[in-house]
Amino acid sequence: MRRRARQEQEMVRDRLSVLLAIRQAGVDSAVRALAACLAAEADAIRTIATIDAARPPERRAADEHAASPPDRRVFAAWSAWARQRRAQATAALAEAERRTGEARAHLAEAQAAARVVDELIALRAAAAQAEADRKDALALDEVVRAQRIVRLQRQEVE
Repeated sequence: MRRRARQEQEMVRDRLSVLLAIRQAGVDSAVRALAACLAAEADAIRTIATIDAARPPERRAADEHAASPPDRRVFAAWSAWARQRRAQATAALAEAERRTGEARAHLAEAQAAARVVDELIALRAAAAQAEADRKDALALDEVVRAQRIVRLQRQEVE
């Protein structure tokens, strides 16, 4: 009977270990997804910063050659491209920020799910230890009781 109970307990522990491994894999996946979202945010921010940093030198170059219409047309074309590219980068940043928020929430959920399984494993281990301690205490009490009985029997014989 004890053997069967022990086997069932080991099966439950194994199932929980497998579940914990699955939950940890979910956490790892959520971390990778969050990292990708943060990288997308950083790319968009870099693109915006690059465009913003390029505007003053381009403007100065066009102003220095103000008398030359081709330079003005080149700057106007660049300026239109830069506005369009910056708008795209700004939209990409907004989307990346939205996805980052979702990824953070998903990571929090995955961590909570893993923590629940980990806590369940700890609770089961604590309960098993408490049961083992209780059985040890009962066995010790039985030994002490048996020794008392033997001592009393010896005293009666003497």
